[in-house]
Formats: sequence, structure tokens, C-alpha cells
Amino acid sequence: MKTFIINMSKDTAKRATIEAQLEKYPELDYEIFPAVEGAKISGEKLIEYGYEAFLNKYVPFGTLPSFGCSIPHSMR
Repeated sequence: MKTFIINMSKDTAKRATIEAQLEKYPELDYEIFPAVEGAKISGEKLIEYGYEAFLNKYVPFGTLPSFGCSIPHSMR
């Protein structure tokens, strides 16, 4: 079964824990994607990634952290 993991690159301990758990389930074909820290996205990238459309759709919940969280999901 294909399994997708989204993890902050800086969270190496969390990634190691997740990978150790996944080793118990060899039937899972997993892939790890880097998470995006929304508060650190440049203005240029906000435009490129469609932050304005995100804000329009998710007002008042369209925060930068929630936007950053959504980016890896939309890249699949």
C-alpha cells in the first residue's frame, strides 16, 4: 500500500521514529515529503504557490502555517 508521510526536515527525531514504526509494516510502500514552514515562505513563493486563492477559499482560517501545511498535499 502506498503511504505518504509529510515531515519537517528539521524534525529528524520524529522522522526516525516514523521510519522505525514503518519498518514493522513491510507491505507499506512509503514516501516522505518535506513539509513547508508557512511562516518562512517568501512573498514571491506565496504568489507562485497560490496563497491568494487559498485565502479566498479558507477565510478566516487562511493562516501562513495552514497554507504551508497544505502545500505538500497539493503537490501530489
